[in-house]
Amino acid sequence: MPAGRKAVVAGHSMGGMTIMASGPRATFKEKVAAVLLTNTGCTELPDRSTAIPLPGPLGKVGAKVFLTAPLPLGPANAGSASVLRYLVMGKGSSPAAKRLCARLVHECGGVARGEWGRVMTRLHLDDAVREIAVPTVVVGGDEDKLTPPWHAHHIGGLVQDPVEVRVIPGLGHMGPLEAPATLAELVGKLAANHITEDTTA
Repeated sequence: MPAGRKAVVAGHSMGGMTIMASGPRATFKEKVAAVLLTNTGCTELPDRSTAIPLPGPLGKVGAKVFLTAPLPLGPANAGSASVLRYLVMGKGSSPAAKRLCARLVHECGGVARGEWGRVMTRLHLDDAVREIAVPTVVVGGDEDKLTPPWHAHHIGGLVQDPVEVRVIPGLGHMGPLEAPATLAELVGKLAANHITEDTTA
């Protein structure tokens, strides 16, 4: 980023968690003009997940196992694709988005996925999120089982300048694949409103 300029930063899921963790950093405060967070959470991730349809504590244990198990997701076939669609995508997702999502997920190694899952089971970023003072848009999906809408509202209640908390009907967890035009429009509005030629750090 050139000296004297700022950026709009946007993050989905783990990318959003990375942005939130950066909230207290001096470089973040110096260089970030606005933030968009989509399908993400900063705390209570296994506890709030509805991906494993089991009651009470069993659902929480199931979510933790799903997040942390360093196992392959099975062969990329119709059966595994159906399970994946149920877990991470809205029912109205396009066939192209479903195919791309399946390819991305199957190409992620089990060990790396499991290790990051362990991070998420211990994630508590509320204090870091409270340090985000720039205009922030938070997006969730009402069919997101991994980071249900509770997370969007929770984050919106922590940041200092919540521009909007939007829960999109029919959206699952893969916002950038399921609703790219909506997210691009929101990022564009943040840039138009908060980035100017004379923006100084």
